[in-house]
Amino acid sequence: REAETEFLAARATAHQLGGKYAEAAKGYDDALRAAEGYGLEDHAARISIERGRLELALGRIPESLEWTLRGHARYARMGDRFGMSNALSSLANIHGRDNSTPAELEKAVGYHNRSLELAQPDGGRSDRAIDHFNLGTVHLRLKNYELSRTYLQKAMALFRELEDTVGMAYGYHRLGALEAELNNPREALALQDRAFETFSQADRSLDRVLDGDLEELIHAYLVWKRTGKTAGEAKDDLPE
Repeated sequence: REAETEFLAARATAHQLGGKYAEAAKGYDDALRAAEGYGLEDHAARISIERGRLELALGRIPESLEWTLRGHARYARMGDRFGMSNALSSLANIHGRDNSTPAELEKAVGYHNRSLELAQPDGGRSDRAIDHFNLGTVHLRLKNYELSRTYLQKAMALFRELEDTVGMAYGYHRLGALEAELNNPREALALQDRAFETFSQADRSLDRVLDGDLEELIHAYLVWKRTGKTAGEAKDDLPE
């Protein structure tokens, strides 16, 4: 029963990663029906959150919130602190988007902090690293620069402990974006160079869920380095 449910969920995830979103949605629905039919509440919670991530990828924010809240409610009924932490982190990512309002970003900060509070007693270092990274990103968008630096440095320390080159590459990039916001172009470019050098050493097949689209970041960086524009201006030059 568990094997069948996990297979259905894994197949849905594969469809999502392959850009087959309709098939992914149907796959998650099939997996959820199987989990509920077999009484696998923990699987049902995880599948609900994955479905929420699919909706977020499609830009369907209300649907993403609905699915993620369902997953959180299931974990809460089970008293699963680790699961609740992951659900809160997903809620934070929904509210912490590039185009979020300051009010939404503040909600994201709250969800990330709650996620860390639940995860620290029994959560893994990788999950904490990602939460710290995302908190640093949200604070950067709120222009809370010192808080952004603090959380990004915490994330980088954990990424180094884990020898996580993908995470380190993202961390260098985000720290570079922070230096750009602070009008320190020399430091910003040096960090971006380290980001791309580190990413070139990474296993690109890793399925990582971190904030942002790396291809977009690479494009923005190259435009910026070529034209001398600020990070924000470079991002504005990206094609629609």
